[in-house]
Amino acid sequence: MWWRGWRSIEEMERELRRMQRELNRMLEALPRVPPMLGGRVAPALGSPWADVYETDGEVVVEVDLPGMEKENIHVNATEETLEVSAEAKRAEEVKEAGYGRRERGHRRFSRRFSLPAKVNPEGAKSTYRNGVLTVRLPKKEVERRKGFRVPIE
Repeated sequence: MWWRGWRSIEEMERELRRMQRELNRMLEALPRVPPMLGGRVAPALGSPWADVYETDGEVVVEVDLPGMEKENIHVNATEETLEVSAEAKRAEEVKEAGYGRRERGHRRFSRRFSLPAKVNPEGAKSTYRNGVLTVRLPKKEVERRKGFRVPIE
């Protein structure tokens, strides 16, 4: 049997968690995920609907979040990462309507981006227009030290 290779339940649980992380990593590489695979908004699984790029002075992250209200979008930044989460609540169901199809329901989005350069999170600014969240994070100033001559003994 396949489970006889493990010495303990804890070892089996560690391996299952490792397999789950690997599966999540593979799913994040998929361009789109149909609703039947969890009903998540596609950007949550790594679709091409997010761009991360840097200019001379800042790192810019653009995320497509169609149908989200600005009040339901949350952005948190550190020097090295940006986390974006959002939630669109299902509109109150109309009792009289006979739905032939219902795809626009409760949606959640959560994604963490590794930034290509260290940033100053306190100086970050974001805008949300036409379903696109744009976050601009100023790059952290690198302290340039003046070199000095090291004597050779």
